[in-house]
Amino acid sequence: MLSRSDSTPSTQVSHDTCSCTKEVERSVQLDTPTAMTNDALRLEKALEEPEKDGTHLSAELTPADSGYAWVIVICAALNLMCTLGVVNSFGVFSTYYINYIYPNVSAGSIAWVGTTMSLFMLGGAIATGPLTDRFGFRLVSLAGTVICCVALLLASFTNALWQLVLTQGIMFGIGAACIFSPS
Repeated sequence: MLSRSDSTPSTQVSHDTCSCTKEVERSVQLDTPTAMTNDALRLEKALEEPEKDGTHLSAELTPADSGYAWVIVICAALNLMCTLGVVNSFGVFSTYYINYIYPNVSAGSIAWVGTTMSLFMLGGAIATGPLTDRFGFRLVSLAGTVICCVALLLASFTNALWQLVLTQGIMFGIGAACIFSPS
């Protein structure tokens, strides 16, 4: 007889007559709590009885809804706004580049800056995942912030399109990957 669990139907196979019959087993005892009920009972007990140090919840049952957790959520949202904001607003950059900085360069060539920026930001998760595991979220995000700031600063001094692709495309994309992926 093949049985999956106590509460799911099992299938009984007779090898002699090759007939299969399904039979529902109801061997669930009402007085035996399941694993989920055990967790609920432990939480209820922890809420009712104070611990030795005067707190009502043990460390393993403490919810993640604390003041510092909301600081982390706000910082992650700001990180995402800064990285995705620059990448998604590249149309404003390209209009400025086409009209004022590089009027003799085609729009298709300038579009390579935004393409490489998106490629390195989204594809950089392959490298920033292990970096985050090794060095932590804070250090990788701070390094990405420094790289992004330096990249945009250097992009303002470019004289040729290849320099813009290198600074705003590749360098900013790598910095944005260090911020975007951990966030």
